[in-house]
Amino acid sequence: MKISDLMDFFVRFLRKTLTVKKTEGMCDTLKINTEAKIKSLSKGNKEKVQLVLVMCRKAQLYLLDEPIAGVDPAARDFI
Repeated sequence: MKISDLMDFFVRFLRKTLTVKKTEGMCDTLKINTEAKIKSLSKGNKEKVQLVLVMCRKAQLYLLDEPIAGVDPAARDFI
C-alpha cells in the first residue's frame, strides 16, 4: 500500500474529522513522498506518516506517547 492509498482510506473513513488539504500540506512540509510504499519507509518516516494522519484530524485534544522517537532531529524541531 502506498502512503497516498492510506491517506485516501483515512479520508473516506474519517471524512467529517480529517482535512485533505492539511494532510497534503503536512506531507509536503515534512518531505514525505506520498507515492512511496509504506513497507519501504524507515521507522522515522513511518512515524511521520502516522503523526500527519493524527494531527490532521479536527480534535480538541491529542494524547501522544513518544510520537517522534524515531524522527530525525530537524523534523523534531519542526514538529
